[in-house]
Amino acid sequence: MIEPIVVECTPALADLMASVEPVGRNYVVTAFENQRAGRARFLVATIADAPAASCEVTIEDLPRVLNLHVRPEWRGRGIGSRLVERAEAVAAARGQLAIWVGEDNPGARRLYLRLGFRPTGRSESITYDAVDDDSLVHTITETNCELVKHWTPSPNPASARGCESTSGPDRSDDAETPQHWGRP
Repeated sequence: MIEPIVVECTPALADLMASVEPVGRNYVVTAFENQRAGRARFLVATIADAPAASCEVTIEDLPRVLNLHVRPEWRGRGIGSRLVERAEAVAAARGQLAIWVGEDNPGARRLYLRLGFRPTGRSESITYDAVDDDSLVHTITETNCELVKHWTPSPNPASARGCESTSGPDRSDDAETPQHWGRP
């Protein structure tokens, strides 16, 4: 397998990803705007110069990984792990990184636990509108639990209630979110 390269999103990558995103989703534009404004880093894993996965890392006291998504054809190959490793590098000076994972996504939860994240006991239900691959809007309610990983902060950074179960179908070794970019 060709190894993925994880980079901060560039204007060219953002344009490419936005060109295959369903009409009305606007995830790529929003994530790239957040990066340009300094609110987050928009990380993209590419394979042979094509986007295979992405996530955002917020820039705050407790940095958070948001919207980690691996395209279906690339799941189970460690790309989600590579994105999380790069997210940790972004958050190195803070000494901690959080991620919220859906209760209905035991595969992602196992990935994050294997990478050293631990449940905080916090969970929340959120409702939002999501645009599917056919550009149809759906109202979604999901319950997520917070996982956090702590480490000794690096001086030079490189750039649960209801959440205990790991039963259910394993969707993959890589995480996904309903608000991803592009078609499979």
